[in-house]
Amino acid sequence: MAGNREARFNEWLGNLGIITLPDSSNVTSRALILARELGEGAINGFWETEGIIFDKYTRGASGAELADYADEAALSELRDAQGSIYVPANPLLRRYLRDRWGSPNLSFFPEFQLLLWRQYLTETTDAKSSWQRAFTLMPSAFDTSSDETAKPASVFISYKRSESSAFALLVLARLKEIGLKPFVDLSIEPGTNWKRFLEEEINKSDFVVVLLGPKTLESDTTQKEIVWAYEANKIILPIWHGGFRYVSGAWNVMDGVDDVLSNTHTIIVQNESAGGYNAALAELLNRFGFTP
Repeated sequence: MAGNREARFNEWLGNLGIITLPDSSNVTSRALILARELGEGAINGFWETEGIIFDKYTRGASGAELADYADEAALSELRDAQGSIYVPANPLLRRYLRDRWGSPNLSFFPEFQLLLWRQYLTETTDAKSSWQRAFTLMPSAFDTSSDETAKPASVFISYKRSESSAFALLVLARLKEIGLKPFVDLSIEPGTNWKRFLEEEINKSDFVVVLLGPKTLESDTTQKEIVWAYEANKIILPIWHGGFRYVSGAWNVMDGVDDVLSNTHTIIVQNESAGGYNAALAELLNRFGFTP
């Protein structure tokens, strides 16, 4: 029976290979395809609907599952800032993510993060230890509409005008170049309720990029935008520039801001030069699956 399942899986995976994935800049389209294929795999019995387990491997760890997921050269590039990577416990899911998606690390897999935000997937408490993460496929993963795949991912850019205007426009231009739909509040029509307007724009966005300079957190507006994104469970991508470093307790921040800035993977402009900003932008584009 197991041999029959593997034969069916090989045929299914081979058929998927005929279908070209959308360009890596179109995160929304790719995420919907990922949801649909994860649903198909579960329906076919290739992996679980509930309790989809990813095991955590730290730097220097070895094992058959890790070796089956990616070679050593690829693993060294996949590890996150803490030197760890999550690998599916299910061997067929490992092969699917390896052959279809290039062995992604969950920490840098925007399509997967978008599925969590849109609740095609939910993270559960099924993990047996802190070295695992467990997920459940939701009913929406089994009913993805093909006409949604044309929509590009939308990105809200939060910034303090007096500090990050030029950087915000640079981020805006780069995200447009790769086919995303970024938003910057360059101007708001007179008479508009600007708080409601900005909150609605954040609610409509798939991602929120937050540009943080030395005095950005003095802005109540920027803090509110972080809180709105946090409360709406958006995928938040902070970028520190101008020498800014966040230290918990050093700032008087609103509820939610400390959680975001203390626990979210951060992109840092390491030096105030064209090369420093280009390196940070390259890392940002990588988070959307695009390699400059």
